[in-house]
Amino acid sequence: MGATTYKQILTFGDWQYPGKLYYILTSRNLSAARTGIIKRSVEEVIEDIKSREYQRVWIVGGVAVASAFMQKQLVNEYIITIIPVILGSGISLYQSAPEQSLNLIETKAYSSDVVKLHYC
Repeated sequence: MGATTYKQILTFGDWQYPGKLYYILTSRNLSAARTGIIKRSVEEVIEDIKSREYQRVWIVGGVAVASAFMQKQLVNEYIITIIPVILGSGISLYQSAPEQSLNLIETKAYSSDVVKLHYC
């Protein structure tokens, strides 16, 4: 996750990822109660993931983090959550990603009118 996502998650109260290793991809200096592994580049994160022999990792964050991994073709599953609010403007999550065809493998509608789409 990037620094902005990390700071937002800290406002949610209880930590959202208890017991899980997490990386913060940033060049900023962060001071917070919780500190994951701070890396300055996607390459540093990838090197650390490989050294730990992880097979699967989950990426959460905004356009900068998602695009960095997508450009290196390191994302093979997408979980897209649709929240029924029309914002009117915003940043495209996929603005600098290469074109890629996806296959829908699961949908789930929640009582809050939120819909989760899972693609690979």
